[in-house]
Amino acid sequence: MAVESVTISVVYSVTSAGEGQEFPIPFPYIDKENVIAYSVTDGEATNLTYGTDYTVNNSTLTVTGALTVGSKLVIHRVTPLTQEIVWVDGQAVYTPDIMQADDKLTFIAQEMQEQINRAIKVDASSAKTSEELLNDIWEARDDAAESASDSSDYADASAASALLAQAWAESDTAPDAEDEDSKSAKTWASVGEARAMAWAESDDPPDANDSTSKSAKSWAEAGAANAQAWAESASPPDASDNTSKSAKTWAGEAAQSASAALAAKNSVPNFTISTSDPTANDGVNGDVWFTYETA
Repeated sequence: MAVESVTISVVYSVTSAGEGQEFPIPFPYIDKENVIAYSVTDGEATNLTYGTDYTVNNSTLTVTGALTVGSKLVIHRVTPLTQEIVWVDGQAVYTPDIMQADDKLTFIAQEMQEQINRAIKVDASSAKTSEELLNDIWEARDDAAESASDSSDYADASAASALLAQAWAESDTAPDAEDEDSKSAKTWASVGEARAMAWAESDDPPDANDSTSKSAKSWAEAGAANAQAWAESASPPDASDNTSKSAKTWAGEAAQSASAALAAKNSVPNFTISTSDPTANDGVNGDVWFTYETA
């Protein structure tokens, strides 16, 4: 026969677990035992035995047992690398014999080509063998898998850090239970708000450990009291400063000085009071100049 098909294998997905399932064989073969079958489940291949696990009849392969749903059934042809016909001198040559020998050689060539197509190949000028290239590929695969695992670890760590950051920002409880000073940002904000309010409004010092600590309210009240003392007190507001006088005291002394000056004016003819030197133009504000005419 003329070999027109180059197909030597087929893969079927198993969708039923029933026994005796039939599968088409899409390629020609010489002997039934040349049709090989195996199943693949979760990446693991299991060889099936001809005559026990499956049978072949023309273009149909029948599996005697049950296959796993979701697995794959692989059917392919493997022609023995043997010479079945031996020619001798003078014998009669029949066309069917020649055709069968040619068919077998064609089948073998197809099967070898199929394996070559699936093989790792290097350029003829390369100093590296196909086995060395394959090892490089496996190493690259392993390195990629390790990098992917590391990336996954980093991603997990980043996710954990994000959750921890959220806890530090929003939690009502301490993110770090082993640290008694640990507080979330929310808690610190609440503490800061309370302390700010205490500094502003409390009658008690916000910092009990600082004897000079006062709230803003206390400082304001102290400032008001000091201002009132500087304005109204008959005694100096600052007892440590011998020149210290309250505004009330300074005003009283100024009034006394004015009264004395007025009395002097009334008792002395042509008596005048001036804040500048009547004989010069460089008087200083605050100085008092007295002028009068003598008899």
